[in-house]
Formats: sequence, C-alpha cells, structure tokens
Amino acid sequence: MKVMVGSKNPTKIEAVTNAFISCEYKIEVQGSDIPSFVSAQPIGHEETKLGAINRAKQAVIGNDIGIGLEAGIVIMDDAYYLCNWGALVHSSGELFVAGGLLLPLPNFLYEHLHAGEELGPLVDQFWNRQNTKHQEGIAGILTNNRVKRTDLFVQVVLPLIGQWEESR
Repeated sequence: MKVMVGSKNPTKIEAVTNAFISCEYKIEVQGSDIPSFVSAQPIGHEETKLGAINRAKQAVIGNDIGIGLEAGIVIMDDAYYLCNWGALVHSSGELFVAGGLLLPLPNFLYEHLHAGEELGPLVDQFWNRQNTKHQEGIAGILTNNRVKRTDLFVQVVLPLIGQWEESR
C-alpha cells in the first residue's frame, strides 16, 4: 500500500510510518512538499484542520492513501495552546479527520504569536535550538521529551487509520 504524507518533515513521515506499522500494515511511506494553503502559522482548530485536509487531498493523488498533518495554535481563555490535526484521504475519495492533544504554551510566546510570528522559529530562538519542528518540537521541550512531536502526530494518525478501517 502506497501512503503519501503531505510534507517532507521527518517527524510527520516517521509518525505516519510508526502508526501504520503498529497496525501491522505493509506500507511504502513517502513525503512530498505539499502546500497547506493556510497561514504559515495556522490559528484556530478550523484553519489547522483545513491545512491537514488540503495536504491529504493533494497527497492521495497517485497513491492509495494521502495523509495531511498540521500543527497550529488555539486561543482559549486568554491562553495559547499547541493543537494538531490530521486528515486521511483514501483513493476512493473518503475523507477522515482527527485532532490531537492540546498543550499550553508559555506566556512569553503570546506577544510574538499574536503578532503573527511562526511558532517553530520562535522555539528555535528562545530555546537556542535549530529546526526543532523537524525534531522533538515544542511538545518535546515542554514535556521533558516525554511527548515529542512525532508522538503527537502518531496519536492523530491512529484514529485516522481506525476510522478508515471501520468504514470498509
């Protein structure tokens, strides 16, 4: 089975691979640089979910399954949270979506996020790291690596697989 991830980000490709393997599928997973057609830093569940759907719809072309994964920011009760959404599109056209963990972000990031800055570069700047969104991500940093970025996305991909299986 050919699965295309709508991103070349290694954490997303690894998450999709790990999720399908844990469900005992024999798969070929690849990533492709597919635009989300949403903001560089999606704000809100709707925009973040739409980014995942847009990626999945493009990723399925020529493949059995397309997966889109998108991280965004949700503002609730004057606090900022990391959110994650995923979409699975089967070659038949069926679409499945799932959301993941909400993780509160530190207050000192609010001003920057409110000004429209992207979370990834902010994390690199404030924690003196490089390219964390291709590694443990802000989730790994804030949870002492108990929940890494790949883990967040695995927990989004598993319900996508389950919904797809249940629909067959």
